[in-house]
Amino acid sequence: MASSKITISDIITVKGVSIDELRRYAQQKGIELPADSDYILSTSELCVLGPLLAINTFEIKSTSCDKHEHQIETTPTESIPSDNNSLHPSTPNVQVRTDSATVKNLSHTNIQETEESGNAENKAKAKEPSPKRLVGIINRCRPDENYAFVVTNAFGIDDLPPCTPITLYLEKKHWEDTSELREEMWITFELKKQPTRIRHAAIHAKELLPTNENLSICKNYSGEYVFIDGVVNRSSFKESIQRAINKIFFKSIQGRRCVLTNLYQTKTVDVEEWEHLMSNMTTDELDSFVLDLEHFKPTAELRMCLYKYIRNLELLEHPCVISLIRRYSNNRNKLNEFINTFHSETEKKQWLKFASACSISDDCFKSSLFYLTEDISIYNAIGNKLPIIENVNNSGIPKVKKFLKFCSKHLTDDELLCTINSLS
Repeated sequence: MASSKITISDIITVKGVSIDELRRYAQQKGIELPADSDYILSTSELCVLGPLLAINTFEIKSTSCDKHEHQIETTPTESIPSDNNSLHPSTPNVQVRTDSATVKNLSHTNIQETEESGNAENKAKAKEPSPKRLVGIINRCRPDENYAFVVTNAFGIDDLPPCTPITLYLEKKHWEDTSELREEMWITFELKKQPTRIRHAAIHAKELLPTNENLSICKNYSGEYVFIDGVVNRSSFKESIQRAINKIFFKSIQGRRCVLTNLYQTKTVDVEEWEHLMSNMTTDELDSFVLDLEHFKPTAELRMCLYKYIRNLELLEHPCVISLIRRYSNNRNKLNEFINTFHSETEKKQWLKFASACSISDDCFKSSLFYLTEDISIYNAIGNKLPIIENVNNSGIPKVKKFLKFCSKHLTDDELLCTINSLS
C-alpha cells in the first residue's frame, strides 16, 4: 500500500474543494493540515479524512491500466461541511484501502448505483434538457492554485429560484482561451454535473466576448434570470448579468456590429431590441447608418422607432405607417405626438404631402391632420371639405377667424369667396 504518496492536491482535485475547505474539515476532525498542496498525507490522516473520500451507497472500481482493483467500503456518518448547500446528501464514513493511483483515477471510475430509487433519480436528471453553454463570473482565481470558482444563477442547472447563486468548480486545465483567467471575468462554459461532489464543474470555459454565438447564449438570461443574487461563502453576492451583457455587446463597436448582424439574420422586428441598440450607438454611427430596407422589412412601429435615431424619411413614407397613424384620427394627443417627431419642418411637410397622396388616406384622416397642421397639401387633398367648414362654424369666432386667415393665404379669390359664403 502506498498511501503515503497521497497529497493534499490529489484530494482537492478529485473532490472539487479548496485547500481552505479541506483544512476546515480536518480541524473539525481534530487534525491540522498545512496550506501546502504538495503536503503528503499520512495513513492516520487519511483515515480521519475518510468521509471526504466516500460516496454514498456507491461502489467504486478503478479502471486504471495497472489491473489492480481498489474499493471504498462505506458505513454511515456525517458529510463534509461546505460554504454552500451541498449538492448531495450526507456521505457515509469510510475505511480507506487505496493509494495515490486510486485517488488520481477517481475521475475515470465506473460508478454503479446500488439503490433503485437513486438510480431512477439519476436517470430523470439525465433526461433534463440543459443549455449547451452557460454564463457566469469568476469569483475566485489565485495564481498559485490550479482551479478557480465560477458563480452563476440557476438557469440550466437546478430547479431553484432563478437568481440563486450557484458556485461551480473550474479546473484551469478546462480554460480554453488565450486570455488570462482572472477574477470578475465573465465567461461562458459547459456544465458537468457532479451529484457526488460538493459542486458541479464548469468545463470548456472561455471568456465572454462579443460574438454571434455568445449573443445567442446571453439572450437566455432575461426576465427572472437577469441577476445573480444571494449569499456566496457567507457573504452577500449580487451581480447583474444584463449589465455585463450591455457592457460587452453595447459599449463597444465590435459588440454593436455583432448585435446588428444578429438582428438582421433573425429578421427581428422587436422595437425594444432595436431601440436598445440604437440608443447605444454613437453620433457618428447614427449619421452613417443605412438600414437595409431591401432585405429587411420593418413594421410600422419599428419604422417610427428607428426614425427617432436616423434621419431617413423613407422609413415613414410607407403605407403601413399611414395605416397605423389612421388609428389616431380620433386621438388628437396621439396624432400630435407623432407630428412632433419630425426632425425638421421640411421633413414634416414632405411627409404630409406623401400622406395626402397615399391611396389609403381617407377624408376623415386628412381632416384630422389638417386641424393639427393647417397644411395646404392636406387641405387640397380632401375631397369633401363641407365637414371642415361645419366644424369651423361650430367652433366659435376665434376658430373662424383663424380658418379665414388660412384661406386668404392659400386659396384663390374664387375659392376664398366660395368658402366665406359657406361659413355665413
